[in-house]
Amino acid sequence: MSLVEYRTILRYRLMIPLFPKDE
Repeated sequence: MSLVEYRTILRYRLMIPLFPKDE
């Protein structure tokens, strides 16, 4: 996974929390 994809996922998770938070 590239950094761009990772940052995009983080941004989507902040906007629309559809994914389960993996902590």
